[in-house]
Amino acid sequence: MRIYIGRMTESQSNIYHIVSSKADLILENLIRLLMYPADVRCEEWKCNIYSALNRVPTLNNNKLPKPDLIFRALSSYNNVADSIMWQIDWIEKSLTPVNLRLHEIIHVAERYQHWLADELSADGIVIPDNVYSELDSILRESR
Repeated sequence: MRIYIGRMTESQSNIYHIVSSKADLILENLIRLLMYPADVRCEEWKCNIYSALNRVPTLNNNKLPKPDLIFRALSSYNNVADSIMWQIDWIEKSLTPVNLRLHEIIHVAERYQHWLADELSADGIVIPDNVYSELDSILRESR
């Protein structure tokens, strides 16, 4: 008797929906990391980013989605500036934030989204250590 183990497959539109549904959570935690770099909860926020999206299913043709599909889904909010300002409004006001310009936040968000899209399209999964080191690298360069 043979047992066939197949991977779970999805259509491009379903993968787009799955990834785009995680975009706000990733963006919210990225903004927190940028605005409050000395907060004791930074490791928790990095973990939230990793947990939000750490794998993608294969397409119906058993191939991984292309990076541009994942990136488009991650940046699927209509107006980046409005989305970021909405996220900032929800973040705690009790802490003293670092003074940032909108274009700096957009640059960091897009850099992480491109990196994540490339990693997920190559392997279908990312490991926590890689995510944390990439976040540290991006945050270090943004300061």
